[in-house]
Amino acid sequence: MSESLGFDELGINVKSYVERFKRELLRRFGDEVRSIVVFGSRARGRWKPWSDVDVIVVLKRAPKGLARVLSMPYAPLVEPWVYDENEFYEAMRRFNVAVLDALEHGIVIHDDGFWKEARRFFKEFKREWDLVEVEEGWVSRRLERKSLRESARSESN
Repeated sequence: MSESLGFDELGINVKSYVERFKRELLRRFGDEVRSIVVFGSRARGRWKPWSDVDVIVVLKRAPKGLARVLSMPYAPLVEPWVYDENEFYEAMRRFNVAVLDALEHGIVIHDDGFWKEARRFFKEFKREWDLVEVEEGWVSRRLERKSLRESARSESN
């Protein structure tokens, strides 16, 4: 991880928190951990000292409520978003802004190949849905065109 994640309010390098979080995840879950990716303001370089660190964690199997348990020792700085493999792809298909942001701008902390494949899928998904990033998130120009055509049809009837 070469990208800077900035510093917290005490001047401590946030990378040290993230590395500790990663080590703990790998110790507890081993091969179950597919990817760990920082996203949001820390990944984009728009952080403030009080900004949290949004982290997507993809596991082969993710028990419900795990994000809350994982965040406890690191709260309020590290904010984990935990998905199993299927939930992650489903979140992408539902245009989940956090997942799309992580795929576009995320800093990979750990990957067993899952993230690389997810990014490849995301490139095709963006093309298929004509996704564009806007200030508030993401927009599908394909859906906008479809919606406009449907509106025009209903007005002409």
